[in-house]
Formats: sequence, structure tokens, C-alpha cells
Amino acid sequence: MTTLKLPKRLDLTAAKPLARDLGAIEGGVTLDAGEVEHLGGLCLQILLASARSRAQAGYGTALAACSDAFDGAIAQFGLTRGDLESEAAA
Repeated sequence: MTTLKLPKRLDLTAAKPLARDLGAIEGGVTLDAGEVEHLGGLCLQILLASARSRAQAGYGTALAACSDAFDGAIAQFGLTRGDLESEAAA
């Protein structure tokens, strides 16, 4: 699995680079969210879409080192880490 370190601010400015970076990764991905200080709705949608696309293709998405701000933001959107994670198909 490839690890992608997420930037401190996942806002409108970060959306296009995030989508590009995720799209360039083939197979499973581990998202390192340890330094995230802000997670906006558009970037969250990109993360969700990536996780779902990978799951449909039989690949996994994992979260690593999530910051309190990241966990708090996904909770404010009514989600959990599990909504962003999936296991690779056997």
C-alpha cells in the first residue's frame, strides 16, 4: 500500500492537488492524517470518493496517525474513521 501524507489544511485550495495525488496512486492507499489541522467538506468528499472507488476495485484504504483535528472534523460531518477505510478484497 502506498502512503499519502495529507497536508495540514485540507481546504478548497488543497482539493485539486488532493484529487490529483489520490488519482495517481494505483492500488491501496494509507492516508497519514497526523498533521491535519483543518478538514473541509470538499476534501472530505474527495477522500470518501477515493475510498469507495478503491473498495469497488478491490483495494483497501487505511488511515494512520489521525490528528485530533481530523477526527473532530469527520465527527462534525457525522462520519467515523470507518467511513473512510476499507479492506482490500481477498
